[in-house]
Amino acid sequence: PTPSGPVNTKPNITVTGPSRVTMGNDATVNIAGSDPDGDPISFSSFISNSYNVNGSFNQEGDSIVWFSAPGTYTARSIVSDGNLTAEDSHTITVDPVYPIPKLMKTGKEKVNKRIIIDASGSTGGSSRYPIDWSRTEWTMNLISGIVQTDIKTKSSLIGSKQLDIAFIQQGVVEVKVKVINTAGYSSTAQITL
Repeated sequence: PTPSGPVNTKPNITVTGPSRVTMGNDATVNIAGSDPDGDPISFSSFISNSYNVNGSFNQEGDSIVWFSAPGTYTARSIVSDGNLTAEDSHTITVDPVYPIPKLMKTGKEKVNKRIIIDASGSTGGSSRYPIDWSRTEWTMNLISGIVQTDIKTKSSLIGSKQLDIAFIQQGVVEVKVKVINTAGYSSTAQITL
């Protein structure tokens, strides 16, 4: 026997988005669905490891989400016309969010002159994970012509945005700063004086 009435065709769906993002930064994931028969459709969508996903991902169109941990995530959506379903997925790799240290020097590199090394231009790598300035660490590596007692500091080596130093002897020193963001990731920068 020949079937009577129109034949139902399954709906179509695509899930797209970035293949890589940095933890804490927004990612736009798009779900596009249609039904060739014009039937009303509904969506069921989720992202794996959802406890690390922030934002809403459950409707057709663009969804803005961000991830609170590095790893590989799969955005999956199923569309249904009430009888038939179709499914698509998209994989997103989330990289750790490393701070971006930036050092700026003011002052003359002369004996008994004050030099300020400023790290306040550093960023956490994402606006959601700023620098935790209380964990900033400064170190000095003596390269030549100077010993530790030839260096005078007016600021703490821990928890300071700036290092205020003066040298009572001429020499070469590498000054390094380690900045840590609120996600716990760190980066370093150095300057040679």
